[in-house]
Amino acid sequence: MTVAMTNLIDGAWSIRQREYSGDRQIISGLATGQRPAVMMIACSDARIDPALIFGIKPGDVSMSRDVANPGAAP
Repeated sequence: MTVAMTNLIDGAWSIRQREYSGDRQIISGLATGQRPAVMMIACSDARIDPALIFGIKPGDVSMSRDVANPGAAP
């Protein structure tokens, strides 16, 4: 396994422990469905994560991340 894959897997376990270890209701609620009150369209730029900027929790926002300017000349 590559270092990059190991980091992704470690990160997934870390956020699970940090964010959801004490509140199983969040996970069980998301498993049965979601009803976000907000739709956000954001840039797919990997340097910017709207969830971190706005403090979005899973299920709070329906998000579409798209290329910001697909018609720009290289």
